[in-house]
Amino acid sequence: GTLDGRSVGDFYPDPADRQRMIDRVRRDGAVDGFRIRLRRLDGSLFRVSISLRPIRYAGEDAIFATITDVTAEHEAREAEGKTRGLLEAFVDNAPGHVFLKDTDGRYLLVNRQLRNLVTPILGDPVGRRTQDIYSPEDTEKAKAHDAEVIRTRSAVTREMELTRPGGLRCYVRITKFPIFDQKGALSAIGVISLDITAELAAREGERRSRRLLEAFLDNAPGHVFVKDLDDRYLLFNRQFRDKVASLPGDPTGQRTQSVFSPEDAAQAKAHDAEVSRTGSAVTREIDQIGPDGRHYSLRVTKFPIFDSTGTLGAIGGIAIDVAAEREARE
Repeated sequence: GTLDGRSVGDFYPDPADRQRMIDRVRRDGAVDGFRIRLRRLDGSLFRVSISLRPIRYAGEDAIFATITDVTAEHEAREAEGKTRGLLEAFVDNAPGHVFLKDTDGRYLLVNRQLRNLVTPILGDPVGRRTQDIYSPEDTEKAKAHDAEVIRTRSAVTREMELTRPGGLRCYVRITKFPIFDQKGALSAIGVISLDITAELAAREGERRSRRLLEAFLDNAPGHVFVKDLDDRYLLFNRQFRDKVASLPGDPTGQRTQSVFSPEDAAQAKAHDAEVSRTGSAVTREIDQIGPDGRHYSLRVTKFPIFDSTGTLGAIGGIAIDVAAEREARE
Protein backbone atom coordinates (compact mmCIF):
# COMPACT_ATOMS: atom_id res chain seq x y z
CA GLY A 1 0.00 0.00 0.00
CA THR A 2 0.97 3.65 -0.20
CA LEU A 3 0.64 6.69 2.08
CA ASP A 4 1.28 10.21 0.84
CA GLY A 5 2.80 8.63 -2.23
CA ARG A 6 5.11 6.39 -0.19
CA SER A 7 5.13 2.64 0.21
CA VAL A 8 4.86 0.95 3.61
CA GLY A 9 8.50 -0.06 3.40
CA ASP A 10 9.55 3.61 3.34
CA PHE A 11 8.53 3.92 7.00
CA TYR A 12 10.96 1.23 8.18
CA PRO A 13 14.56 2.46 8.69
CA ASP A 14 15.56 -1.18 8.81
CA PRO A 15 13.55 -3.22 6.24
CA ALA A 16 14.58 -6.39 8.08
CA ASP A 17 12.33 -5.36 11.02
CA ARG A 18 9.24 -5.51 8.83
CA GLN A 19 10.21 -8.87 7.40
CA ARG A 20 10.84 -10.31 10.89
CA MET A 21 7.35 -9.25 11.98
CA ILE A 22 5.73 -10.80 8.91
CA ASP A 23 7.69 -14.04 9.42
CA ARG A 24 6.60 -14.18 13.07
CA VAL A 25 2.93 -13.69 12.15
CA ARG A 26 3.17 -16.54 9.66
CA ARG A 27 4.91 -18.74 12.23
CA ASP A 28 3.03 -17.87 15.44
CA GLY A 29 -0.24 -16.51 14.09
CA ALA A 30 0.19 -13.13 15.84
CA VAL A 31 2.71 -10.61 17.14
CA ASP A 32 2.38 -8.60 20.36
CA GLY A 33 4.59 -5.76 21.59
CA PHE A 34 7.21 -5.93 18.86
CA ARG A 35 9.42 -2.89 19.48
CA ILE A 36 11.16 -1.18 16.58
CA ARG A 37 11.85 2.24 15.17
CA LEU A 38 9.70 3.81 12.44
CA ARG A 39 10.18 6.87 10.28
CA ARG A 40 7.72 9.78 10.38
CA LEU A 41 6.64 11.67 7.27
CA ASP A 42 9.17 14.38 8.10
CA GLY A 43 11.95 11.77 8.25
CA SER A 44 12.44 11.79 12.03
CA LEU A 45 12.58 8.44 13.84
CA PHE A 46 10.44 7.32 16.78
CA ARG A 47 9.99 4.21 18.88
CA VAL A 48 6.84 2.10 18.58
CA SER A 49 5.29 -1.08 19.92
CA ILE A 50 3.50 -3.03 17.21
CA SER A 51 0.92 -5.81 17.51
CA LEU A 52 -0.12 -7.71 14.37
CA ARG A 53 -3.06 -10.00 13.58
CA PRO A 54 -3.78 -11.78 10.28
CA ILE A 55 -7.27 -10.97 8.93
CA ARG A 56 -9.37 -11.28 5.79
CA TYR A 57 -10.16 -7.92 4.21
CA ALA A 58 -12.20 -7.49 1.05
CA GLY A 59 -11.82 -11.18 0.37
CA GLU A 60 -8.03 -11.08 0.64
CA ASP A 61 -5.46 -11.99 3.28
CA ALA A 62 -4.28 -8.93 5.18
CA ILE A 63 -2.55 -7.96 8.45
CA PHE A 64 -4.20 -5.73 11.03
CA ALA A 65 -1.60 -3.63 12.92
CA THR A 66 -1.88 -1.69 16.16
CA ILE A 67 0.95 0.81 16.58
CA THR A 68 1.66 2.62 19.88
CA ASP A 69 4.21 5.41 20.16
CA VAL A 70 6.53 4.43 23.06
CA THR A 71 9.23 7.04 22.42
CA ALA A 72 8.70 8.79 25.75
CA GLU A 73 8.66 5.46 27.61
CA HIS A 74 11.83 4.34 25.84
CA GLU A 75 13.62 7.60 26.64
CA ALA A 76 12.49 7.39 30.26
CA ARG A 77 13.84 3.85 30.51
CA GLU A 78 17.13 4.91 28.97
CA ALA A 79 17.38 7.84 31.41
CA GLU A 80 16.53 5.52 34.30
CA GLY A 81 19.20 3.08 33.15
CA LYS A 82 21.80 5.84 32.98
CA THR A 83 20.77 7.18 36.39
CA ARG A 84 20.90 3.71 37.92
CA GLY A 85 24.30 3.15 36.34
CA LEU A 86 25.56 6.39 37.87
CA LEU A 87 24.07 5.43 41.24
CA GLU A 88 25.67 2.00 41.21
CA ALA A 89 29.02 3.47 40.15
CA PHE A 90 28.81 5.95 43.01
CA VAL A 91 27.81 3.49 45.73
CA ASP A 92 30.27 0.82 44.59
CA ASN A 93 33.17 3.27 44.76
CA ALA A 94 32.08 5.16 47.88
CA PRO A 95 34.05 4.50 51.07
CA GLY A 96 32.36 2.20 53.55
CA HIS A 97 29.03 0.45 53.16
CA VAL A 98 26.27 2.17 51.20
CA PHE A 99 22.81 0.65 50.87
CA LEU A 100 19.07 1.25 50.58
CA LYS A 101 16.37 -0.37 52.71
CA ASP A 102 12.62 -0.23 52.47
CA THR A 103 10.60 0.88 55.48
CA ASP A 104 10.26 -2.78 56.56
CA GLY A 105 14.03 -3.08 56.84
CA ARG A 106 14.60 -5.11 53.65
CA TYR A 107 17.75 -4.39 51.67
CA LEU A 108 16.92 -3.05 48.20
CA LEU A 109 20.40 -2.09 47.01
CA VAL A 110 23.85 -2.71 48.48
CA ASN A 111 27.26 -1.60 47.30
CA ARG A 112 30.12 -3.88 46.38
CA GLN A 113 31.87 -3.56 49.75
CA LEU A 114 28.84 -4.71 51.73
CA ARG A 115 27.99 -7.43 49.22
CA ASN A 116 31.53 -8.81 49.39
CA LEU A 117 31.34 -8.87 53.19
CA VAL A 118 27.92 -10.51 53.53
CA THR A 119 27.56 -12.82 50.52
CA PRO A 120 30.32 -15.36 51.35
CA ILE A 121 28.80 -15.84 54.82
CA LEU A 122 25.06 -15.38 54.44
CA GLY A 123 24.39 -15.19 50.70
CA ASP A 124 23.04 -12.21 48.73
CA PRO A 125 21.85 -9.55 51.21
CA VAL A 126 19.29 -8.03 48.81
CA GLY A 127 15.80 -8.90 50.03
CA ARG A 128 16.99 -9.79 53.53
CA ARG A 129 16.12 -7.86 56.68
CA THR A 130 18.51 -6.39 59.22
CA GLN A 131 17.81 -9.24 61.67
CA ASP A 132 18.93 -11.75 59.03
CA ILE A 133 22.42 -10.22 59.03
CA TYR A 134 23.06 -8.72 62.48
CA SER A 135 22.64 -9.83 66.09
CA PRO A 136 19.41 -9.06 67.98
CA GLU A 137 21.21 -6.34 69.96
CA ASP A 138 22.59 -4.64 66.83
CA THR A 139 19.25 -5.09 65.04
CA GLU A 140 17.50 -3.14 67.81
CA LYS A 141 20.03 -0.32 67.43
CA ALA A 142 19.42 -0.26 63.66
CA LYS A 143 15.63 -0.29 64.05
CA ALA A 144 15.74 2.56 66.56
CA HIS A 145 17.91 4.53 64.11
CA ASP A 146 15.47 3.80 61.26
CA ALA A 147 12.52 4.84 63.42
CA GLU A 148 14.11 8.21 64.17
CA VAL A 149 14.66 8.86 60.46
CA ILE A 150 11.04 7.94 59.71
CA ARG A 151 9.74 10.07 62.60
CA THR A 152 11.84 13.16 61.84
CA ARG A 153 11.88 12.72 58.04
CA SER A 154 15.48 13.94 58.09
CA ALA A 155 19.03 12.58 58.12
CA VAL A 156 20.29 11.19 61.43
CA THR A 157 23.91 10.29 62.22
CA ARG A 158 24.93 7.98 65.05
CA GLU A 159 28.16 6.34 66.21
CA MET A 160 27.85 2.82 67.59
CA GLU A 161 29.64 -0.44 68.16
CA LEU A 162 28.41 -3.50 66.27
CA THR A 163 29.47 -6.98 65.18
CA ARG A 164 29.84 -7.52 61.45
CA PRO A 165 28.96 -10.82 59.75
CA GLY A 166 31.97 -13.01 60.45
CA GLY A 167 32.27 -11.84 64.06
CA LEU A 168 34.46 -8.73 63.70
CA ARG A 169 33.60 -6.14 66.35
CA CYS A 170 33.97 -2.56 65.14
CA TYR A 171 32.84 1.02 65.63
CA VAL A 172 30.90 2.73 62.85
CA ARG A 173 29.53 6.17 62.04
CA ILE A 174 26.18 5.64 60.32
CA THR A 175 24.20 8.32 58.52
CA LYS A 176 20.66 7.37 57.56
CA PHE A 177 18.43 9.60 55.47
CA PRO A 178 14.87 9.45 54.10
CA ILE A 179 14.07 8.84 50.44
CA PHE A 180 10.71 10.12 49.21
CA ASP A 181 8.61 9.04 46.23
CA GLN A 182 6.99 11.42 43.72
CA LYS A 183 4.03 11.97 46.06
CA GLY A 184 6.28 12.94 48.99
CA ALA A 185 5.75 9.69 50.87
CA LEU A 186 8.77 8.18 52.59
CA SER A 187 9.50 5.06 50.57
CA ALA A 188 13.01 4.00 51.58
CA ILE A 189 15.97 4.76 53.82
CA GLY A 190 19.45 5.43 52.49
CA VAL A 191 22.43 4.44 54.60
CA ILE A 192 26.13 5.36 54.58
CA SER A 193 28.19 3.42 57.13
CA LEU A 194 31.86 4.23 57.76
CA ASP A 195 34.18 2.13 59.91
CA ILE A 196 35.73 4.53 62.45
CA THR A 197 37.50 1.90 64.58
CA ALA A 198 40.94 3.22 63.61
CA GLU A 199 39.79 6.83 64.03
CA LEU A 200 38.52 6.17 67.56
CA ALA A 201 41.70 4.28 68.41
CA ALA A 202 43.71 7.27 67.19
CA ARG A 203 41.55 9.62 69.26
CA GLU A 204 42.03 7.48 72.35
CA GLY A 205 45.76 7.32 71.63
CA GLU A 206 45.85 11.09 71.41
CA ARG A 207 43.93 11.45 74.67
CA ARG A 208 46.25 8.96 76.36
CA SER A 209 49.32 10.80 75.10
CA ARG A 210 47.82 14.07 76.28
CA ARG A 211 47.21 12.64 79.76
CA LEU A 212 50.75 11.32 79.92
CA LEU A 213 52.12 14.67 78.78
CA GLU A 214 50.08 16.55 81.36
CA ALA A 215 51.18 14.16 84.11
CA PHE A 216 54.81 14.63 83.09
CA LEU A 217 54.49 18.42 82.90
CA ASP A 218 52.67 18.80 86.20
CA ASN A 219 55.26 16.71 88.01
CA ALA A 220 58.34 18.13 86.33
CA PRO A 221 60.56 20.45 88.40
CA GLY A 222 60.23 24.12 87.51
CA HIS A 223 57.98 25.91 85.04
CA VAL A 224 57.25 24.20 81.72
CA PHE A 225 55.42 25.90 78.85
CA VAL A 226 54.88 25.97 75.08
CA LYS A 227 54.32 29.12 73.02
CA ASP A 228 53.42 29.58 69.37
CA LEU A 229 55.49 31.76 67.03
CA ASP A 230 53.19 34.70 67.79
CA ASP A 231 54.32 34.50 71.43
CA ARG A 232 51.01 33.12 72.72
CA TYR A 233 51.02 30.48 75.47
CA LEU A 234 49.56 27.20 74.24
CA LEU A 235 50.39 24.82 77.07
CA PHE A 236 51.91 25.04 80.54
CA ASN A 237 52.25 23.00 83.71
CA ARG A 238 50.72 23.44 87.15
CA GLN A 239 53.78 25.24 88.55
CA PHE A 240 53.62 27.89 85.80
CA ARG A 241 49.87 28.26 86.31
CA ASP A 242 50.41 28.79 90.04
CA LYS A 243 53.08 31.39 89.27
CA VAL A 244 50.70 33.49 87.17
CA ALA A 245 47.60 32.78 89.30
CA SER A 246 47.41 36.44 90.33
CA LEU A 247 46.66 37.47 86.75
CA PRO A 248 43.01 37.85 85.68
CA GLY A 249 41.73 35.17 83.31
CA ASP A 250 43.30 32.06 81.82
CA PRO A 251 46.91 32.59 80.67
CA THR A 252 46.24 30.34 77.65
CA GLY A 253 46.45 32.49 74.52
CA GLN A 254 48.08 35.41 76.31
CA ARG A 255 51.42 36.86 75.20
CA THR A 256 54.54 37.32 77.31
CA GLN A 257 53.98 41.07 77.72
CA SER A 258 50.58 40.33 79.27
CA VAL A 259 52.18 38.14 81.93
CA PHE A 260 55.55 39.73 82.68
CA SER A 261 57.01 43.23 82.94
CA PRO A 262 58.11 45.00 79.72
CA GLU A 263 61.77 44.38 80.62
CA ASP A 264 61.27 40.68 81.29
CA ALA A 265 59.08 40.33 78.19
CA ALA A 266 61.79 41.87 76.00
CA GLN A 267 64.33 39.49 77.53
CA ALA A 268 62.06 36.52 76.78
CA LYS A 269 61.47 37.63 73.18
CA ALA A 270 65.21 37.93 72.56
CA HIS A 271 65.62 34.39 73.87
CA ASP A 272 62.79 33.16 71.57
CA ALA A 273 64.38 34.91 68.60
CA GLU A 274 67.68 33.11 69.15
CA VAL A 275 65.91 29.74 69.26
CA SER A 276 64.05 30.56 66.04
CA ARG A 277 67.25 31.77 64.34
CA THR A 278 69.45 28.83 65.36
CA GLY A 279 66.81 26.11 65.26
CA SER A 280 68.31 24.61 68.42
CA ALA A 281 67.95 24.73 72.21
CA VAL A 282 69.31 27.81 73.98
CA THR A 283 69.88 28.08 77.74
CA ARG A 284 70.14 31.34 79.65
CA GLU A 285 70.21 32.34 83.32
CA ILE A 286 67.98 35.31 84.13
CA ASP A 287 66.53 37.30 86.99
CA GLN A 288 62.84 37.93 86.80
CA ILE A 289 60.03 39.52 88.79
CA GLY A 290 57.04 37.23 88.48
CA PRO A 291 53.38 38.25 88.29
CA ASP A 292 53.15 37.25 91.96
CA GLY A 293 55.73 39.95 92.80
CA ARG A 294 58.44 37.47 93.81
CA HIS A 295 62.01 37.63 92.57
CA TYR A 296 63.12 34.56 90.62
CA SER A 297 66.60 33.45 89.62
CA LEU A 298 66.00 31.06 86.73
CA ARG A 299 67.86 28.86 84.32
CA VAL A 300 65.64 28.89 81.24
CA THR A 301 66.11 26.41 78.41
CA LYS A 302 64.06 27.08 75.32
CA PHE A 303 63.94 24.68 72.40
CA PRO A 304 62.33 24.51 68.95
CA ILE A 305 59.30 22.31 68.27
CA PHE A 306 58.93 21.25 64.63
CA ASP A 307 55.79 20.02 62.87
CA SER A 308 55.55 16.90 60.70
CA THR A 309 57.00 18.79 57.70
CA GLY A 310 60.06 19.93 59.65
CA THR A 311 58.81 23.51 59.94
CA LEU A 312 59.26 25.35 63.22
CA GLY A 313 55.80 25.54 64.76
CA ALA A 314 56.29 26.40 68.42
CA ILE A 315 58.85 27.03 71.16
CA GLY A 316 59.03 25.01 74.36
CA GLY A 317 60.51 26.26 77.60
CA ILE A 318 61.71 24.84 80.92
CA ALA A 319 62.56 27.32 83.69
CA ILE A 320 64.24 26.02 86.88
CA ASP A 321 64.77 28.11 90.00
CA VAL A 322 68.54 28.30 90.61
CA ALA A 323 68.52 30.82 93.49
CA ALA A 324 69.87 28.24 95.97
CA GLU A 325 72.51 27.13 93.49
CA ARG A 326 73.65 30.73 93.00
CA GLU A 327 73.87 31.32 96.73
CA ALA A 328 75.98 28.20 97.12
CA ARG A 329 78.31 29.33 94.34
CA GLU A 330 78.65 32.77 95.86
